Amino acid sequence: MSNDIQPLSKSFSDIEGRLKKRPEKLNIPEDAVDRIADMLESKLHGNLESRPYYCKVARLLPAQTLERLVDTALEVGSHPGKLFTYLTKKEIARKYTDSDSSDE
Repeated sequence: MSNDIQPLSKSFSDIEGRLKKRPEKLNIPEDAVDRIADMLESKLHGNLESRPYYCKVARLLPAQTLERLVDTALEVGSHPGKLFTYLTKKEIARKYTDSDSSDE
């Protein structure tokens, strides 16, 4: 699995070309996005480079999904930030490439 982990700078650009439909932002206020990003930074010990990514995934995936992925990354990975990035990329790809996918 570690071979699939890529730097944050490639987090979305490498999957956008494979998506069958454009990711739709969730209809949540920016202060909620900031709170989710703060939570992700706190739990994953993110740095300034991680914040834009955390904000982007907060706009694309429900908070419950992000919390589940954070918990998984913290329990399983020796590098939880990298594992979280990998898991969120997979979740976004699954959600937006499955033609029959339904939103949570």
